[in-house]
Amino acid sequence: LSLIERKNTTKLAQIAVGLMCGVMVLVHFKTLAVALPLLLLLTIRTWQRKRQIPWLAGLAFLPLVVLFIASMHLWFGTWKPTDIYSSLNFAKSSPVVIVSGLLFDSMRGLFIYNPIILGVVTGLPLWYRFNRRTLIYALVATIPSILVLANFSQWQGGDAPIGRYIIDFLPIYIPALAFTIHILRKTWERIALCGMLLLTTSISLEAILTRRPYVRQDIRSPLFVAIQLKR
Repeated sequence: LSLIERKNTTKLAQIAVGLMCGVMVLVHFKTLAVALPLLLLLTIRTWQRKRQIPWLAGLAFLPLVVLFIASMHLWFGTWKPTDIYSSLNFAKSSPVVIVSGLLFDSMRGLFIYNPIILGVVTGLPLWYRFNRRTLIYALVATIPSILVLANFSQWQGGDAPIGRYIIDFLPIYIPALAFTIHILRKTWERIALCGMLLLTTSISLEAILTRRPYVRQDIRSPLFVAIQLKR
């Protein structure tokens, strides 16, 4: 986001953005929902400042996308990423149910297992106040992925934490957490934040130390039985 906002006309920055977006696609094709908006933002900002197209970003990005498609065809015999999942029969759910589970489910809910991320929510208004342009960039880059995830019933990532499917865009919101930390002035506020961080770390350690690497989707952590979603 910083490169797109401040260094969008420099050749090195354009190449860096293109490479980062390309590597994201190599990790998982669904990150196209993040990479393409970022490249669009870079193009808009470059055009606004110098009436130029950041073609170097495209030159850095496209070879990595071609590499991904070629390797996918080599492994799976298809040119379409969606064909890999066409044989899976996922249950259909309402986006409201999916988002509720994604945020608050007692097994893999984002806020339940990572209470420190509540600081992101409180920091968003502050981010808007101090630097609304970069917040808009963050929203443009992540809303497509959020919408995809809200319509995907396997939001919990099968036998993996929720972070498996949101790790491609969650770090973009770290500045919001930083703004929350920045405004804390009273001792009790800082103690509360440290408590949330300690709780987040403890929950993660509990999940690592007491569970097998793969767990059934119907298992719930005994720490959060009281707030299980009714299914």
